[in-house]
Formats: sequence, structure tokens, C-alpha cells
Amino acid sequence: LSAGGGVIAVGLIHAVADLVELGLQRRFTSFLPLVPDPVGVTAEEMLETRREMTRYTRDMVLGSLGDSVRAGSGPQVTSIVAGMDAVAVYSLGTRLISMLEDVVNAVFGGSTLSVFGHLHGASDREAMTSTFRRLLGLTAGFCAAAMGGVVLFAGPFILLWLGPEFKESLLVVQILAVPHALMLMQYPAHSLLYTLGLQRSLMWVRCIGGVSVCVVGYLFGRIWGVSGVVAASALEVGICNTVVMSVLLS
Repeated sequence: LSAGGGVIAVGLIHAVADLVELGLQRRFTSFLPLVPDPVGVTAEEMLETRREMTRYTRDMVLGSLGDSVRAGSGPQVTSIVAGMDAVAVYSLGTRLISMLEDVVNAVFGGSTLSVFGHLHGASDREAMTSTFRRLLGLTAGFCAAAMGGVVLFAGPFILLWLGPEFKESLLVVQILAVPHALMLMQYPAHSLLYTLGLQRSLMWVRCIGGVSVCVVGYLFGRIWGVSGVVAASALEVGICNTVVMSVLLS
């Protein structure tokens, strides 16, 4: 179907697949009983809990929107300052980095959030702090080695599989490697801040970062082309994950 219908057909396939997934979720959860209201809790307390959950969810959604702006602005700005031909070069380099981020998120993402949530619910602040430091050490070591592997093998991979016309993608990887390694090294820090109810601060960081990447990326791109767009992204990630995250954690 996608071979005959082009990009529109691919989009329709994705949309139909999402609808099927939602339908299956509805089908498989239809037998679950509704959770009764807790005994001894007043209506005012229930209302305040719902408001708190709404605020938390709103901050998470807005933060995700900021991340989407950050991720989507690169190709858009690149097409403006360097033309559509440069978008593939930019996207390939960033995709190699994001593949590693997907792995780190799967290993150190939701699982660490669950651990911190359990310890925070038990009011064991000392255990939560020591667990955070141990996880931070594991994440830092793993991500440093993994990012080093990405940088070392990105060049041969690009030349062998895609050809020399994509060799500039290696420069994209090299520019992004250090700041993104710093971000991935402290992946448990985000889970800790979410657990402690500091998602509002992270939301502002993610939204401001997304907007700043668009503006600075455009200015740098006018001067240095694709490298300028990538440098703007690297600068934003580096500042947020060295200065800003350190302040929030302290």
C-alpha cells in the first residue's frame, strides 16, 4: 500500500495502526473494575487530589511539547538555512544519537521512576539519595562507554551503508556527542525530580530550551549552515544539563 500511495499512504497506515492500538487497549481493559472512592476521605480532599494530578499531568504534557519543539525545529531550521538536501544529513546524525537515547530510556527511564516513587512513598529520603547516587554512577559509566562507541563506529557505518555523500553526518554526531552524553549520564536525575514534585521546573526548562533552540539555531545556521544549527542544539543541551540541572538537584 505504501509503495503505491507514497507518503500519504504511510501516514494513513500509521493513523490506522494507532486507532487499532487504542481499540485493543479499550477492549482489554473493559473487564477491569472501577476503583471505589477511599473510605474516610472527604469530597474536598478528593477534589484537591484531582487538581494536583491535573497540574502534574499538565506540566508533563507541556514539557513533552517543549521536547517536541526542540526535536522538530532542527530539520525545519536546516531546510530554511541550508536547503532540503541538508535535512537528510542532519536527521541521520541526530538519529544515531536518539537511538542511544531510546536505549538509555528503556533501561534507566521508567524503572528508576518506579524505584524513586516507592522510596519517596515510604518517606525514606536517605535510601532514595543513596539509590540515586548508585544509579547515577551506573548510568554515567554506561552512557560514557556507549556514546564513545557511537562516535567511533558512526563514521564506518555511514560510509559503508549510506555512502560518502552522507559523510557530513559524522560531524553532526561529533558536535552532539559530548552534551548529549552529559544529558544521558544523569538520566536518573529527571526521574528523581519528577518524584519530588519538581516537574514544574523541568517543564520550564524543556519549553524554554525548545524555543531557544529554534531562535539560536536560525541565527547560527545563517552563519555556519548545518553545523550552526547543530551547534545551537548542542549548546542548549549542554547548558541545561550542566548548569540548570545542577542547580535543580542542589
